[in-house]
Parts: sequence; structure tokens; C-alpha cells
Amino acid sequence: MTFNEALYAPPVEPDIEVRPDPVEIAVGTYCDELAHVVSGQDRAYHLSHVIDAVCRKCLVAGKRPDAPVLSPEQHDRLAAAVRSAHKANPSMFWEDNEAMRKITAQGFKALSSVISLWAETEEERALHPEHFLRDTLDRARIFQNLMHNVSLAKDIESRAWSRATKAIEEIRLAAVGDAK
Repeated sequence: MTFNEALYAPPVEPDIEVRPDPVEIAVGTYCDELAHVVSGQDRAYHLSHVIDAVCRKCLVAGKRPDAPVLSPEQHDRLAAAVRSAHKANPSMFWEDNEAMRKITAQGFKALSSVISLWAETEEERALHPEHFLRDTLDRARIFQNLMHNVSLAKDIESRAWSRATKAIEEIRLAAVGDAK
């Protein structure tokens, strides 16, 4: 059910408990995180979290026959959010050169593949070679680790910048105080 359908749906009887679809909540959360990637707001941090979460969901869906898979609509929404994030960020690294763009493209491709695997039924997954799921998840994990490292490096850089700014301000205040 889309948001508009839910908005205009007839009221639910008060004694009927309506439980939200956990997959729909997850997809909405991941799309929101990917919107942060598109906007450039802590993009490596958010992308790392999306990759981790999607890989976990995919892995569970492959191990438990009762685990929910993505509907075609949910798959398409999430895949579109990944494409938007990649389009907005041809390179997820400090440098924007051909090598960094290639690594970024491979990472987004791995994430897209994991999303497609999450949408597959157990029967569809069985058609892949035995190593396919593990290799795909590992490729995505490599990209996740890279994004996590970029995020940590940016945190360190930010703290260093704060310390330097504070030290400069202390020097300035000491100099102004001495001038009086």
C-alpha cells in the first residue's frame, strides 16, 4: 500500500490491530539514509549503514524460508534510491579520479545486486551458482568497510580541526589580552 492509499483508506475498526510491515519500514529507513547520501550529509556514514543493513536482511532472507523478501515495488524504490545516490556521488572518496570512480561504481553495483537478491524467492536464489550469494555479499561488505573507514577518517579530521580552531582562538585571546 502506498502512502496515498494509506492516507485515503477507509478507517480501520478500533478493535483490529494493524501492524506495520517491517520490510516497508526498513525500505523507508534505507531510502531516507540514501537521501542523506544524495544530499552529501555524512554520506559515507549513511551509505555504510545502508549496506550493512541490506546485507543482513538479504542473508536472513536466504536462510529462512519464512523471512520476508522485497516486493517488486519495494525493490524498485530501493534500487532507484541507490541509483540516485550513485549519480549524486560518482566518487565516494576524497579524490575524484578514475580509480575512485571505478571503486565507487563497483560498490554501488554490489549494493544493487544485494537488493536484487533480497527480492528473490528461495527458488530464484537456487538458480544462482553456489558461490554467487557469498561473493556478492562480500563485494558489498568491502564497499561498506571502505565507507566506514572514510567516515572514521572524516570524524578524526573534524576533531583535529576543532582542536586546531580552539588552539588558534586561545592564542588569539592571549595575544589580545597581552596587548591591553
